[in-house]
Amino acid sequence: MRTHRVGTITLGLCLIVFGTLFFIHMFLPTLRYETIYKLWPIMLIALGVEVLLTNVKVEKDAFIYDKGAIFLMIVICFFAMTLATFEVLF
Repeated sequence: MRTHRVGTITLGLCLIVFGTLFFIHMFLPTLRYETIYKLWPIMLIALGVEVLLTNVKVEKDAFIYDKGAIFLMIVICFFAMTLATFEVLF
């Protein structure tokens, strides 16, 4: 039986999305960190969708939560909030 780690796909997608947004900000300063910060609920929505899809698709005991991935998503959220705060202050 294959075990699916819930949160791995969401982490990968969030890293791509937020990494792209931070990269775009380097060349287009009109995309403010505050705007990127406001997108943080996308992480929770994506994680919820992944949990629901995994729960429907896979047997109940065949998936576990990827605690490392979820922790990294929380760190990314705090990073985005910190950057937004510094942009507002300075």
